[in-house]
Amino acid sequence: MAEPFITYKLTVPPIPLLNPEQSRAILFREASAAVQTIVEDIAKEARSRTPVGVSGLLRASIYTDVTTGTSLSAAIRGTVFTGAQVPYARYVEEGTAPHWAPIGPLLLWARRVLGDERAAYRVQRASPGGAHGGGICFAMP
Repeated sequence: MAEPFITYKLTVPPIPLLNPEQSRAILFREASAAVQTIVEDIAKEARSRTPVGVSGLLRASIYTDVTTGTSLSAAIRGTVFTGAQVPYARYVEEGTAPHWAPIGPLLLWARRVLGDERAAYRVQRASPGGAHGGGICFAMP
């Protein structure tokens, strides 16, 4: 799991009309709610920036989790992550090294869309990772 990159530290003086334990409980409750709101905002922004392919699984797989300790001294941690059903999420986010498109899916695509399986090899050579640096966008009907 990636290390957290946003850290907040709240230091609040005691509230005069409440005893210290009540102050801590209120602060803990409010801090937990704030972390939940921040995490949801980050997830909402991530979903809005996530490309939607044929299935929409990548966007739908963005989840949040907020864990809290039992006291104010324990961490309140918020996490935004993608589910295990989309192992390609990292590659969409970070990109990949140049490579040839795999021929198997191209054969299927060429057969369905172009009616000629042999065209897959021409498409592969013209794909962004190919020798000529083409720019073809694939879509399955």
